[in-house]
Amino acid sequence: GRIMTFLIVAILAMIVSVGIAVAARVVLLWMGLSEANAGVLAFFIMPLLWTWLAYALLMEERRMAQWRMLALYAVPGLIMLGTGLVA
Repeated sequence: GRIMTFLIVAILAMIVSVGIAVAARVVLLWMGLSEANAGVLAFFIMPLLWTWLAYALLMEERRMAQWRMLALYAVPGLIMLGTGLVA
């Protein structure tokens, strides 16, 4: 119970947040931002999203709802990996 909650909220939510930040960086580069600006914004997005995602996951009462939420938020990072836009 508690160990699984910790793993979901601390580890998996962080990995998902990194994936979204990397996806955001790619989108920002497509929008014409410089490498430096896109990188800084990705570094800014990751901890904010991780905090929000951890809070939202902890508010879910059912484990299945937590898994669904993680799966939904993992989509942008998975798309970027699947298309080969990030290594």
